[in-house]
Amino acid sequence: MSPEPRAVARASGLWLRYVVVGAALTFTLTGALAGQNPAQAAASPSAPLQGGSEVSACTGARLVVTQGTWSAAADDVAVAIEFRNAGTLPCRTTGYPAVSVLNAAGHVIAHAVPSLRGYMGGYGGTLGSKPPVVVIQPRGTASALVEATGIPSPQLPPSSQRCRYLLVTPPDGTRAVRLDVEQHFVGFWRFQVHPVLAGTSGRTSS
Repeated sequence: MSPEPRAVARASGLWLRYVVVGAALTFTLTGALAGQNPAQAAASPSAPLQGGSEVSACTGARLVVTQGTWSAAADDVAVAIEFRNAGTLPCRTTGYPAVSVLNAAGHVIAHAVPSLRGYMGGYGGTLGSKPPVVVIQPRGTASALVEATGIPSPQLPPSSQRCRYLLVTPPDGTRAVRLDVEQHFVGFWRFQVHPVLAGTSGRTSS
């Protein structure tokens, strides 16, 4: 090859290399200016991080607490406590609601013990695992299962020890809601509460 074509080829190769390097620098600088690395710059800015950590906690009065579906099997009975997001933005929650058992006079006679799952259901993760982070969309609902074991006696306990209400406080809240559950829990004891899960059943199979 003559010197002139060889020089032209070398110049073309250098020009192409400069273009590639320049494009890479531009992409890197763009991500840096945006406070992200290049991989983050390509991601959707509105997508929450794994576990919903970019979504605010479900605090205050944005969660409406109600009774959901009741179920029974053998000597156990359970109710799904529902938490509906009444706000306009998604919120996240994790863990266990605080559940106190009250008699008809409104006095605390027991507390539901937090546990991943029980005979009636709950979180299906491996024992020792942490409860999942749940993101509740506006007007969406999450739930936690409260279950109790029947008293092994044909007689009801004295009225002062009968369950009439559940006093429920969401995991991230400070406002307790009293639910009337006398019809179902009046003759039961050994209360458990399971983690808040997506959906309305208070159960998961995985």
